[in-house]
Amino acid sequence: MNTEHKLSYYINNSDKTKYNQNIASVILGQRVADMMNSERIIVHPGEIINDNCSKENAIEFFKGLDDDRILIENMPGYGRAGYKLCTTPEETKEFLEKTGKKFCFDINHAISTAISNKQDYIEVIKEFLKLNPVHFHLGGQKIIREEKSHLCFNESEIDLKKILALLPKGAKISIETSAELGKLMMDLKYLKEVVE
Repeated sequence: MNTEHKLSYYINNSDKTKYNQNIASVILGQRVADMMNSERIIVHPGEIINDNCSKENAIEFFKGLDDDRILIENMPGYGRAGYKLCTTPEETKEFLEKTGKKFCFDINHAISTAISNKQDYIEVIKEFLKLNPVHFHLGGQKIIREEKSHLCFNESEIDLKKILALLPKGAKISIETSAELGKLMMDLKYLKEVVE
């Protein structure tokens, strides 16, 4: 089975032929958010994998969603089979402006983009921060190979102290590391030590 065929089973908000699948996914997210009293529903913008996909399709899809809880997440600068939307600060800014949505900043995705483009990841993070994110995702990461992200903080090579110093006071952060309780508790302890 080729990669494009495998991807045909996933939601993809840039694919006009998947509208029913995509909207059903959003509705499910809204129902879960309602049950949990969540203020945020974080959604990926989409990926260009065939002729049914485009940035314009994704923008129109999100413009049609009347829910202020929906946030657009930036994506890493590499994809499984195609081109992911919102990988750079410039692309993300345009997408947010055209859709009227707010921004969830995935710091690891930005670092992956920087590595792919041979840029300084701290400078790329600074550019993304100009887009006024209202929520953040953060995990550990190897900086040699971009696919090694969302690791536990003690396995990480990023300058966590420098990154956290850049974030606004009171930033709402989702920790994206391990789902194992023991490892998660270690990550929270590590993060607390870095902050102090």
